[in-house]
Order: sequence, then structure tokens, then C-alpha cells
Amino acid sequence: MRIVALLQGAGRPLKVNDITAEIGDDSSRVETTRSRLKRLVKEGRVVEGPTGSFAITLTTDAAAGEHHPQ
Repeated sequence: MRIVALLQGAGRPLKVNDITAEIGDDSSRVETTRSRLKRLVKEGRVVEGPTGSFAITLTTDAAAGEHHPQ
């Protein structure tokens, strides 16, 4: 999925507007992107921050000091 690949490469949380633009969707599709992100959050692949930004979920190896995005 383009969103997951984008978040993996970003190295930092991104806002929905930025994600929408980066995956090449028109700004009118922000809510569609938000829905996709919310689904990825429910699946455990993405986390949503308190400010509405989204980032890739780290595997449990990250807790041991290794960084392995899913």
C-alpha cells in the first residue's frame, strides 16, 4: 500500500494533508485518505498521534532497541 510505504520512508509522523499530497491524490480526497489511515490504525500497522499525525507502527523488536518498521 502506498500509504504504508510512504510512512516507512518518512522517518517521522505525517499529517493527513501531507500524506494525501505525497501519494498523488487530489486535496478533495483527504477524507478518503483519513479513512484509509484509520483502517490501518485498527489493523495495527499505523499509529495516530495526539495531534492527528500518523506514523508507521514499530515491531516488538523496536522495544529491544532495534528499529524494524512493518
